[in-house]
Amino acid sequence: MKNPFYKTKGFFSPSSGLTLLEMMVVLAIITFILAIAGHEYIDAGRRARRKVCLFNLKRLDDAKKMWAMDKGEGRGSRPDWSDLVTGYIRKAPYCPSGGTYYLGSMEEDASCSYKGHDW
Repeated sequence: MKNPFYKTKGFFSPSSGLTLLEMMVVLAIITFILAIAGHEYIDAGRRARRKVCLFNLKRLDDAKKMWAMDKGEGRGSRPDWSDLVTGYIRKAPYCPSGGTYYLGSMEEDASCSYKGHDW
């Protein structure tokens, strides 16, 4: 006697499999999802590096303001890296994207040479 739960025809039969067209559709869907996820992953890294750089620039500006208050310097004065690193920040920050920081005078904000990493 035949097993009534055993299908010989239809989608789940043992002899049926995925056709080439079905496999191509599944692969296209997976490729599309990975393309979107990969782009978002790369973009998230870029945004994170920019945020770290902006945080470093804010720290530099705060250190410049503290230096000016402690030394009684005016708006046109220009601190040196050695003035800030020894007393106001632990070590010189670096841009995670490879840019260089420019301190500037007290009237200017600290800036980064990397494109897009500025206030």
